Amino acid sequence: MFERRGFLASVLIAPAVIFVLALVGGPLALAVFLSFTNATAGSLSGKWVGLANFRSEWHEPAFQHAVWHTFLFTVFSQAVVLVVAGLLAHALLREFPGRWLLRFLILLPWAARSRSR
Repeated sequence: MFERRGFLASVLIAPAVIFVLALVGGPLALAVFLSFTNATAGSLSGKWVGLANFRSEWHEPAFQHAVWHTFLFTVFSQAVVLVVAGLLAHALLREFPGRWLLRFLILLPWAARSRSR
């Protein structure tokens, strides 16, 4: 059993998965739980109120504007990223003078980051 690749892979990856779940999943679960209570800042206890927090907040104009602007920002920023990345990818497939320099400049931050670690 210990010689099977699937078992060994699971055993080797388990500590990293447990660490990430504890580091990210724990606080996320606590935040979701607290969002359904009337706990105030700095307190980890409160009475269960269910969806009342969300219902009251939804009727606030500032919250509705924030949700709408977040949606617009997300859609437009991702559209710009997709278009620019697609154009750049197609441009780098063609031969042109200085292509090596452009590729170097694009990859330089990644190479510098991996070197400094």
